[in-house]
Amino acid sequence: MNTTSVNEQAPSSSSPPSSSSSSSSPEPQRARPLRFPRAVQASYLRPLRHTDGPTYNHPVCTLQLRSFSVRNVEFMADFAMRAAFYLKLRAKGPVPLPKIVQRWTVLKANFINKSCQENFERITLRRLIQIQDGHTEVVKIWLAYLRRYAFWGVGMKANVWEFEGLGMLSQLLSLYIYRIVSCSRFCLHTDRSCLCRRRWKHGQSILGHRARAGREAFLLRLQT
Repeated sequence: MNTTSVNEQAPSSSSPPSSSSSSSSPEPQRARPLRFPRAVQASYLRPLRHTDGPTYNHPVCTLQLRSFSVRNVEFMADFAMRAAFYLKLRAKGPVPLPKIVQRWTVLKANFINKSCQENFERITLRRLIQIQDGHTEVVKIWLAYLRRYAFWGVGMKANVWEFEGLGMLSQLLSLYIYRIVSCSRFCLHTDRSCLCRRRWKHGQSILGHRARAGREAFLLRLQT
């Protein structure tokens, strides 16, 4: 005879097990990894370069960096490349140049102890950066920025090339004449040996000599 009551039945599957109480507790959130700004992340990567746009491969400036320390010259070269990128200059390099090795031998004692000598050596490290297809004014700004924030122990030597039009010679000549005339008019020197006055008088003498020679040639043609 079945005497099992309703209250004594096994718990149904709908009731949660005893172990579910521990799983329902909130899990601790994982800490997100710290993300640096893009400007800070870029300092750990190689400097960016401009590759788009027309390329004429015309050298505008060559910058040579010199130092006795590898760390200093590499840091300054990296700084110069990043500054050129943000100024939209097309830069190539840095190219390692041959080392300059200098040695000296100094006597530590004289007379009979001449064989006791001491040697000194100095090694200069160099890097070369070339700017191509850049505007002259932008290159000057780049060089001025590098001079202002130059790294200690690093020397810089720059060669700049400028390209002008065909009428540049006439502009230089007119500017030269204007400076001579203005200096001769407003010069406060009373000495006759003043350079501006001597140049002005020399120019006047040349013009007068040519005028006289032309007038004499014209009179000779009339006589013949």
